[in-house]
Parts: sequence; C-alpha cells; structure tokens
Amino acid sequence: MFTFQKIPMVMGLALMFSLLAPVANYANAITPCSASTGSAGFQHGSYVSGSTVVICAVTNVVVPARTVTTVVSGRTNTPGATAPVTRPPAPRLPAWQNHWQPGQHIVVAPVSQIVTTPQRSVTPPAQNTNNGQAIFTPTGLVAEVSPSAELAIHQAATLTSNAKTHFRQGIILGKSAEVRFSLQSVSWKVGAATASTKTFIWSADQAGNYSATVKATYSVAYRFLSGGAWVVSENSVTLSDSLALIVDADSQTSISVVASNPAQVLLVGAPCSRYSTSFGCN
Repeated sequence: MFTFQKIPMVMGLALMFSLLAPVANYANAITPCSASTGSAGFQHGSYVSGSTVVICAVTNVVVPARTVTTVVSGRTNTPGATAPVTRPPAPRLPAWQNHWQPGQHIVVAPVSQIVTTPQRSVTPPAQNTNNGQAIFTPTGLVAEVSPSAELAIHQAATLTSNAKTHFRQGIILGKSAEVRFSLQSVSWKVGAATASTKTFIWSADQAGNYSATVKATYSVAYRFLSGGAWVVSENSVTLSDSLALIVDADSQTSISVVASNPAQVLLVGAPCSRYSTSFGCN
C-alpha cells in the first residue's frame, strides 16, 4: 500500500543517483586546432590564443590487406588396413619363452602418415590515424631603462626592451616543427607620453612616480623542417611589460659639475645637494 511516508525515501534515492552521474571534465578540453593544410597523409594547422601558439598535426597511414597462410598438420590412416592373422599351433616352449599361444590373433596396426592442410586468413586494409600537437610561446618581453629608474626633473631616460624576431622549435608526431615570431611593432606609454619606436627617450617636467609600459606585437608563422614552406597565421601575439620610474623633486639634474680647478671637470656619483658625501662632491 502506497503511503506518503515513502516519498522522502524515493526522493533521496533520486538525489543520490544524480550525484553519482558523470560530469564533463572541461579542464581536459581539446584545443580547437584544425589540421587542414598539407598532404593527404600528413595534415597540420595552427591556433593562437593570447600569447600561446598551438601547432597540431594528423597522420593517416593506410595499412594494405594481408594474406596469412597457416599450415595445419595431422596423421591419417592409410586405406586398406591389415586384417588379423591366425598362426598355426607351435611347439610348447618354456614359460619364460612363451611369447605366443596357440590360437592367439596377431593384429598388425595400420600404417599412418603425416598430412598437411594449408589454411588462409585475409586481413582487410585499414587506416591508422594519429593526432599530435605542441605548444609554443614567445620570449617574455622585458622593459629596460638607462641610466637609472631614479631620475631628476628634465633628466633624459632611455627606454628599451628585448623585443626582436626569434624562433621556437618542437617535435610533433616525430617531425621537427619551427615557429617564427616576427616583430611587427613596439609602442611605449609613460604617463601621457606615447611613442611607437623600439627606443624611447623620455624626461619628466614634474616630480613623481611614473609607470613605463611597452608592448610588442609579433606575427606568427610555422613550418616543418622536413622541407615544408612557412605557413602564416591569421592571428598575432602581443606581449607587454612595465617598470616603475621615480623622478626626484630635490634636484634638477642627475650630474653635478664641480669646478674645483678651472682646467678640470669632475663627474659626481649623485646629486651633491642630497648626497654630500658622494664621490666628487667634496
């Protein structure tokens, strides 16, 4: 008899089975790299996401049909086996020599021979497909400043970076692949000042803390070193880096000239107004 007291038990079992159901693992999702370039036996493609370049490849190997012959051997009796033979009585012999008794039948076994039978098995043709991919990333972008990150007002700072064209190599399905990151552009931004050059000469009119940001954009191309041509990707890779600049308000220049002798000019290691004990200030 159905009662309302059984409803919580049924709902509990349904909840338990729903928790045991499999859940999709999106962490192991396949990279959307489509291999559509190349020959029928070896195709490849690329996929760019952020600063990561994925090169994928697919090989299709056709295994031809095979015929295997197996020899099965066995014994068979020769037709016309010998019938039993009855020998006439013979003189009685001592017991230890009694190998034959009167009236005993002697049966000669039929002759047998080895017969071999070939058996053939045919394996149909098949196609084996292998998939592989490799991930390539460009060299990290690093911003640099000269002569120092601590500057004086109106002191010129030279901003540079390590951006340049470079290559990366890897192995995909046993084949050597090479990715080329070709430098397309470099841009700088320091406060309100901007520049689209690899080297930026910058100075500040006011004291304060500044952030210098550099961006480098690379075009992407790849090839297989077995003789393939460069395949240019439609997407590009952009990297960025930044560094902090401090402009001091207490000095107007980072180099002080001390004329201790009219015929001699000395360079000091720091502004003498703040660091009176620095080299050349005394």
